[in-house]
Amino acid sequence: MSTPLRTPVLPELVAGDGEVTATFAPDARSWAGVHGGLVVGALLDVAAQATGRVALAVTAHLHAAVDPGPASLTARAVSTGRAVTSVTAALEQGRRRATASVVLVAPDEPARHWEAGHRDVATVPAPEEADRLTGMEEVVPVARYFDIRPVREARPLAGGEVPELTAWVRLLPGAAYRAAVAPVLLDALAPSLYAVGTAPLSIPTVEFTVHLTPSVPVDEWLLVDQRTTWSTGSFCVDEADLVDRTGRLIAQARQLRRILG
Repeated sequence: MSTPLRTPVLPELVAGDGEVTATFAPDARSWAGVHGGLVVGALLDVAAQATGRVALAVTAHLHAAVDPGPASLTARAVSTGRAVTSVTAALEQGRRRATASVVLVAPDEPARHWEAGHRDVATVPAPEEADRLTGMEEVVPVARYFDIRPVREARPLAGGEVPELTAWVRLLPGAAYRAAVAPVLLDALAPSLYAVGTAPLSIPTVEFTVHLTPSVPVDEWLLVDQRTTWSTGSFCVDEADLVDRTGRLIAQARQLRRILG
């Protein structure tokens, strides 16, 4: 695999004095705090840094909003084997803000994608043929780091009938792919309930699970296909697939969200 590049919105991990620090940018905010995908990405990074292995799955519990600025990260190996390593990673700012269970394996094992691991991207416009979604940075500052290009009729706050959103997404500025990019892009779109609503409201993530494949995308554009599977007045679940330009599955996510307001 090529050496990954960094982007300003993905914080660098700085080791020192027995702990690792990640500093989140002031405009990395979503609603009440730092964008959830960035938090999960940082937890993935610290687990990979601690073990030298590649993450294939992460389940994160977001206990409280993370503030922009420095946060302390820790990673503790729960089980280390020849094939699989399990790590518990945590993020603290005065108190515990997020915890993740991460499964990691030895790097560079190629993946075979079966039929369910492919998507027919020929049925949607290429990212260069789609218009960029504008205005979301006025709702959540972190949106300025995303180039989002919807490829279906559904749009956030358009009052549609189906809670589904599909768009090509890339980070701004561009960067080579690494595992931490997956949760960020899988959390880049608005909650899918926005597709059936007409006014923004806070729907923060409570639990976020991502399964990653060993595949590296062919370029910076990735298609996010996201839908709400159920909702109540207080909670909902979103599922999302992340595929590259060739239709290969790169990662999948499932988020339990709380509906506020």
